[in-house]
Amino acid sequence: MKTILSLFFIFLFCLTSFAQKIKTATGEALIRQESNMTINDVKRKAMERAKIDAIEKTFGSAIIQGNRTLIKNQTSGEKVETKTIFNTIADSYVNGEWLKTLSGPDYEVINRDGEIWYKCTIKGKIREMEAPKISFKVYTLDCPELKCKTEKFLEDENLYLYFKSPVNGYINIFLDDGKDTYRLLPYRNSSLVNYFPVKADKEYIFFSASHDYLNEKHNIDEQVLYAESQSDLNKIYVIFSAQHFTKPLLEDKTHELLSPEDIAAGYSLPKSISSEGFQYWLQKLKSKDKVVESDYIYISIDKP
Repeated sequence: MKTILSLFFIFLFCLTSFAQKIKTATGEALIRQESNMTINDVKRKAMERAKIDAIEKTFGSAIIQGNRTLIKNQTSGEKVETKTIFNTIADSYVNGEWLKTLSGPDYEVINRDGEIWYKCTIKGKIREMEAPKISFKVYTLDCPELKCKTEKFLEDENLYLYFKSPVNGYINIFLDDGKDTYRLLPYRNSSLVNYFPVKADKEYIFFSASHDYLNEKHNIDEQVLYAESQSDLNKIYVIFSAQHFTKPLLEDKTHELLSPEDIAAGYSLPKSISSEGFQYWLQKLKSKDKVVESDYIYISIDKP
């Protein structure tokens, strides 16, 4: 039994170590000293960039393109979409964190064409960031019942969303069409500003007038889907946190994107942010607040 237990713990330790992907890496950076920078300023910046270099060479770099966040392999150049929470170092999003410095930082001063440059070399232990486990359940629906789960819609169909969380918290729901990201929840004219509160183990159906959780029936937005092409692919984002958080800066494009006839008929657009702006906001939010969870669902919208 002792042997079996020992082997089990060794196996468990190996699995844990593998999952965390802790590696030793060396990074370098060359920074020019600007006229408004002290020696300490330029050294600090060079060290930060050297750490970024070590992490990016080992685990890849974060790239935001339109409505996607990608990890780029520095060797192959391959880009893969990810749900990973990135770490923030010197306003850069990296797919890892610096755990411990093993040697350095070592600095070399270089005089180049009358300019002073500082080269920093540093070696340390780094760990790859991993996509968090999602604790909540979320489904897109084409009727306000759980049996209507689908990710395929026709133009002019209504969109509903099912949500359930194991803990109390706060959510936002967004729809991204590849150019702009529209906030669907909280509702456009709701008294809620930053988030919608949800209770643990309670089932929610959103965008349904018959599901009024806050006695704001007149403010519930029913979502009618529209396709610009014969078949559109959109993303539904759900942002959830057990703690309060602040929404991104939004703007109203109703009069810019809808016709006067649609507006007169009572149609409007949810407030929005550019797709890239949303990705930057989301990565910044998740890197600062580790309890924030996010997930997305691709939905297709086809013209009949």
